[in-house]
Amino acid sequence: MTNISKKEVNKINVSTFIDFHTHHTTEQEGVFFIKNHIVGKEERPENCSFSAGIHPWFTDEKNIAHHFSLLKSDALHRNCLMFGECGLDKLIPISMERQLEVFSEHIRLAEEIQKPIVVHCVKAFSELIALKKKLKPSVPMIIHGYNNNASIAKNLISNGFYFSFGTALLQENSNAQKTISLVPSSHFFLETDDKTEKIETIYHAASTILNVEMSFLKKNILKNLQKMFS
Repeated sequence: MTNISKKEVNKINVSTFIDFHTHHTTEQEGVFFIKNHIVGKEERPENCSFSAGIHPWFTDEKNIAHHFSLLKSDALHRNCLMFGECGLDKLIPISMERQLEVFSEHIRLAEEIQKPIVVHCVKAFSELIALKKKLKPSVPMIIHGYNNNASIAKNLISNGFYFSFGTALLQENSNAQKTISLVPSSHFFLETDDKTEKIETIYHAASTILNVEMSFLKKNILKNLQKMFS
C-alpha cells in the first residue's frame, strides 16, 4: 500500500489510516503514508509514495538550481503525489525575499503539474496568505503540523488552506487541540511528521477531541485525500 500513484488513491481501503506527512518509511499494516522527500539532501524514495520539495532551511544554497532540476524530475515520478514540504520560516537566517522566491517557484511548478503543496510555515502566515492571493494557485495548499492559534486558523480557513495536524494533538491544551474543531471536515488530514508516535495514536486523539467515531474519521480523511486527486 505504500507504493501508489495519484491515479490509484481511489483504491485505498476505507479502513486504512492515512499518514499524510511523515519522514519515516517503515511500513505498517493498515497504514498508507506519504514520505516527505527533501530534494538535494537525500535519495528519492523508490518504494513508497512521497512528496518532493526544497525545504526553506536549504533555500540559500549555491546549488539551488541543481536542486530545482532534481525537483522537476521528482515531481513527474508516478509515486510523487505532492510538492513539499516547502514554504516560509522566520526563525532561520535566510532572507524572506529569498524564501519567497524559492517558494513561489514551487507554487508555479505545482500549478503547472497540478499537484498539491505541503506547506512548512513558521511565523510567516501573513506572507504566506499574501503570496497565495498574489499567485492565485488552483492546487490545494496544506499547512502541515498546524499548532497555532484560532485567529490564524480562521484567517487560513477563509483563504482556502487545508490543514494537517500531528502530535501536538497529544499535548493537553495545545493550539492544535483548540483549533482542529474550527477546521472544516473537508479540509484536514493527520500526520506523524518526524515523530515516533504511530498515526493510529494521532487518529485516536483526533477522534476524541472531535467526538466522532474512528470509522467516520478514517472515511472522512480518505475522502479528503481522494478528492484532492480527483
